[in-house]
Amino acid sequence: MITIYCKKCGIQLSKTLEKLENVLLVTKEPKKEFLPKGYYYLMDDLESDEKLQSYIINLKDLMNTSAPLGNGCCGQDGMDGLNTTCIHGHKIGTENSDCWMPHSFVFDKSCINVE
Repeated sequence: MITIYCKKCGIQLSKTLEKLENVLLVTKEPKKEFLPKGYYYLMDDLESDEKLQSYIINLKDLMNTSAPLGNGCCGQDGMDGLNTTCIHGHKIGTENSDCWMPHSFVFDKSCINVE
């Protein structure tokens, strides 16, 4: 079980989450939740020299954040990078919630602490 916090101010950003072990529960269907509420998924960043991991969660498990700023026709497409801050204004990650994609929140690992 983990909880995610803002690295700069320490505010709690997620509910307590369990690691999603069954990848069959992940969907790529547009407008659907990428993973079930109450879980997190670790995605390796294969485009980096270092093997980094991104924490992906259900939007309903996100807390203490500001409204995202970015582009999209029906929601946030995440194409412009970090679009969400904690309530104190620190950038923390990217909301993906546009109509053509599965909905999720991807934390920037450099902006968070995980306990």
